[in-house]
Amino acid sequence: MDRPSSKLARAAALYVRVALATAFLSAVADRFGAWGPPGSRGVAWGSFGNFLTYTRSLIPFMPHEMVTPSGGW
Repeated sequence: MDRPSSKLARAAALYVRVALATAFLSAVADRFGAWGPPGSRGVAWGSFGNFLTYTRSLIPFMPHEMVTPSGGW
């Protein structure tokens, strides 16, 4: 029989995993415009094009063809 503390630890670990996965998936959904157009409340990117434009500004030394793979596409 499991001790109550080990059940609580497993439940807490599961909660943290689900919360982290939700946060990452929400960020990806924003890059694809799932949360609305650019400029909407709570939207950081709004489109994959906006995200790639920002990625290009972070890595200006890379060839233009390498920006899309670097951006996670």
